[in-house]
Amino acid sequence: MKQIVMPIKDSNVLQQVQKCLLEDFKAGQRNYMIFQVGKATLLRVSDIMRLKY
Repeated sequence: MKQIVMPIKDSNVLQQVQKCLLEDFKAGQRNYMIFQVGKATLLRVSDIMRLKY
């Protein structure tokens, strides 16, 4: 099954995603930071996960 991924264009939806990542998941802080790095660098998640400190 092929999944279609579309960019988030609505700022309200973007804020809801960020709030959901922070508050609704056990690893929320980690997922939120991955989301923020992806948003700032425009990298894919697979590329972000390869980054080293």
